[in-house]
Amino acid sequence: KPLQGGKEFLGQLGVAYELRDVTRDPRALEEFLSLGSPLPPVVLYKGRWVAGYKPDEIEHLLADLLG
Repeated sequence: KPLQGGKEFLGQLGVAYELRDVTRDPRALEEFLSLGSPLPPVVLYKGRWVAGYKPDEIEHLLADLLG
């Protein structure tokens, strides 16, 4: 359940996020494919991304946001 874990993790950090479904949103799919990510979920922030549920990498990605 990487997606559920990611949502819960971002919620625990107090990070607002936008959930985009690549199976229902053609623009989200186009953006996802342009990243070159192997598979969803993807946390995208300021042009950088982490694929899958990797809490340490997500925290590093969001370091300036989290302070």
